[in-house]
Amino acid sequence: MERRRTDRVEFERGYTARIVAIDGTWQRDCRLEDVSDTGAKLKVRGSIAGLKTEEFFLMLTAQGKAHRRCERVWVNGTELGVRFIKEKPLPAPPSAETQPPQMHSQARVVLAGQASPQPRPPKEPSPKGRLSTWRRPGAR
Repeated sequence: MERRRTDRVEFERGYTARIVAIDGTWQRDCRLEDVSDTGAKLKVRGSIAGLKTEEFFLMLTAQGKAHRRCERVWVNGTELGVRFIKEKPLPAPPSAETQPPQMHSQARVVLAGQASPQPRPPKEPSPKGRLSTWRRPGAR
């Protein structure tokens, strides 16, 4: 009896992948036998005896840009059934009521009855700069 809740895609020859420990202490080549939105069946190359396979990464590309975090559901020799762990959503940004008001960078702030100093005027370019034709204002 099939207990899966989602449809699976089976690969005739498997899909080359790699499983890697969460802390990076071990890795194994594997073949992705079938996959769904929620999990996959893997055939691992080599022994997995003694490895902590409760949770690991399934790398779908050599660079690891496509990967899934997995938890082991079952083991049968070198075959693993895994469930994909959903990424935890990022916390929502603070609401407008909890955020401090944003101020323009040149806004004057009054603290303890004193106004902040005025911004300094920009410095004139140095004659040793990149422009060889620079002249002091008013000079001929």
